[in-house]
Amino acid sequence: MAQAKYRQIAQDLLEQIRSGAVRPGDQLPSELELGEKYSASRNTIRDAVKWLTLRGLVEAKPGQGTFAARRIKPFVTTLAEGNRWLGEVGNRGGTAMVTVPQVGIRGAPRYIADRLHVPEGAQIITRRQERYIDRTPSSLQTTAYSMDLVQQGATRLLAAENIPEGTVAYLGERLGLRQVGHRDRRRTRRGFSGFPMTVGPRSSRSSGPDTATATTDRCRSG
Repeated sequence: MAQAKYRQIAQDLLEQIRSGAVRPGDQLPSELELGEKYSASRNTIRDAVKWLTLRGLVEAKPGQGTFAARRIKPFVTTLAEGNRWLGEVGNRGGTAMVTVPQVGIRGAPRYIADRLHVPEGAQIITRRQERYIDRTPSSLQTTAYSMDLVQQGATRLLAAENIPEGTVAYLGERLGLRQVGHRDRRRTRRGFSGFPMTVGPRSSRSSGPDTATATTDRCRSG
């Protein structure tokens, strides 16, 4: 059975990418140019490019064109807080960067309320940060904390600024608390990098811009 025209075109472009004839970051010819080269309609060319896009091999940039995806090498790190994570990446030859946290107050949805042992809808604090390794998005993390911690004096949780020592260390010093629980809720989708997310007990793998982590921390005194 003959292979569909768009698959033939996609396969030829794939071989060019694999062979290095088209390098990561190179722009592909326009739809018109590809149509002329392969004697194919615009719809056929679009189907071929879509096939490559869905497999993370090319990426479209609005107003610019379609480019061969840059290959991102997975970078495994421990699930560390504050300067510890920055230092670990740096010690392994990478350049790490964390955005200033976006701080918000919201009612706790059930899945977070259960983990923080607070009533559903109770006021909680969320701190959202993006992490980058070598200017490549590594993860998007949103951490939730009980409002009780602020009422007890941990007011830095409300500040839109980094806590260099990490929030667990800060809560220990400020309130005499120790961490007794840590639950991560992760989701990922295949992005232009082509790498699925792999997570071990205390490690995470960078996989491009389409990863996210929602974290809840529980602490108690003693």
